[in-house]
Amino acid sequence: MDNSGEVDSSMSKEELIQALGVVKMNQDEIAEIAQKSSADAMTVNMQVYHQPYGQDPQEFPIVYSKPLKTSSAEPVRRRMKITSTVVDVDPGWSKPEDLGYIMIRHLIPKFAMNVTEEQRKQVEESMIAVFFKGELLSELHPSDFLFIPVKDVTQFKIKVMKGVPFTPPLVEYVLLPK
Repeated sequence: MDNSGEVDSSMSKEELIQALGVVKMNQDEIAEIAQKSSADAMTVNMQVYHQPYGQDPQEFPIVYSKPLKTSSAEPVRRRMKITSTVVDVDPGWSKPEDLGYIMIRHLIPKFAMNVTEEQRKQVEESMIAVFFKGELLSELHPSDFLFIPVKDVTQFKIKVMKGVPFTPPLVEYVLLPK
């Protein structure tokens, strides 16, 4: 990076990470930071890669740890098959006001039978919709996920937009404390 703040395209990945101040941590370092905190903590460690055709992949790491405001709330995890009926995100035993993050994943089904190429294509094209306050927020294909901070988890709903005749889509959602 030069004095103008622009990135020099000849920099190596390591030089770029150092210049941008991106912190790469291993699992032990993340656990150590979380243990030093006097409050519950949430740690995110995500590696995103983009590989343009014929080029080397580019890495976009997202790594952070932060103390949570609520120490009494438990994470809520649900896995379910859904249909065209709208499904409410259920906070379970936790108080909705103690929950501040939601992750929704459209899982790829595990097949117990031999499936045809046509059936595999149908699964790849399946889509679930995530609504917030009645408005479409996101459309998720198999393997897609959504992870965002939220004020009210009870305002989220999920439903199938494009289903598969032989198996309903499998969805998992996780609600995390603030």
